[in-house]
Amino acid sequence: MADPRIDQWAQKLLILAEGSSRVQDLAIGREEARIIGEEINTAGGFDLMREVARRTRDLGRKQPFALGYVERWWNGIGGWRS
Repeated sequence: MADPRIDQWAQKLLILAEGSSRVQDLAIGREEARIIGEEINTAGGFDLMREVARRTRDLGRKQPFALGYVERWWNGIGGWRS
């Protein structure tokens, strides 16, 4: 059974990515996304991070840039490399 937090995390990441289109919000988005990434890594490691990234991509079809932000923001957390 999938972790019920996956959609919650993905939605938060989409909101952060959308807000990060403004330069002044990029650092804030990165910091919050890294906190989320660390939480996910602790909860389920790389596999759960990958699942949340996929869900972010699927939910963000109208925001194709969102996954790129997440991939860069999470670089170096656990086994994640961008």
